[in-house]
Amino acid sequence: SSGIQVKWGTVPNATGYRIYRKKAGETSWTRVKTVSSGKTASWTDTKAKNGAKYTYAIRSVYHKQVSP
Repeated sequence: SSGIQVKWGTVPNATGYRIYRKKAGETSWTRVKTVSSGKTASWTDTKAKNGAKYTYAIRSVYHKQVSP
């Protein structure tokens, strides 16, 4: 009821992270959050629907460059 907590390991020198999500059965990713601190390593997805299955991907950001 309070959401899904997503955690990841920090990347040295990262200035932030982009969090992507896709629902089970979907093929495309949607960016759901941009974290503007390289020291933050968690986020709670409060918009996740009860009973739905999701996959998350985290990409590190170094200034304006995004990891593959």
